[in-house]
Amino acid sequence: MGIDLILRCDDRDFCTRPSMAEWDIMARLREFIPDPVDVLVGGAETEMGVDEDVPVVEFLEAIDRVDGFLADQSHLLPATYVFKSEYMLLKGNRFPLHDEFDTGGMSGIELPNDPEHRYAIWAGVEECQLTKVAIDSDGRGRIVERRDLRNEKELETKTCGLIQIRKRNDHAGLRRLLAELREFLEPSSGEMVTRTISG
Repeated sequence: MGIDLILRCDDRDFCTRPSMAEWDIMARLREFIPDPVDVLVGGAETEMGVDEDVPVVEFLEAIDRVDGFLADQSHLLPATYVFKSEYMLLKGNRFPLHDEFDTGGMSGIELPNDPEHRYAIWAGVEECQLTKVAIDSDGRGRIVERRDLRNEKELETKTCGLIQIRKRNDHAGLRRLLAELREFLEPSSGEMVTRTISG
């Protein structure tokens, strides 16, 4: 599940799925620079799945303004929490995971000395939370506790090894996305880019 940003220009397509944290930061940027954000991802009237044409020059200017704000004033935005796990244990075998910190969630985690519960971690804008779930006799999960991990650096698990947690204010993921959008549009010979938000 996610929301795609699709651009079409010069018979070329660019499709990306920003993380929910990146969508959240874009929404929060509206407080400071609403017009460039509306150019990039649409405004309140923008409908899902509906094409909107935007001048390429205007789109590139919006990229520059948003990127400049993130470079110079990111301290005005909330922090994003990210995590990475050492591995995933499946049927007794360890499978290495990608070596990058990211937002989002992971469930089915077991902690040492607690075989009766399963845990889930979720990280994003202003949140990093561990949810403890009891498995009832009918097999259903029931949340029994939520723990704030924003002041933690790591969490030792039985099924994922060491989970490391970081707090970021640089919004590097969104800045990388802006660079990709710029790279797609700069060689364009057309005057218009078609933007679609699809989910």
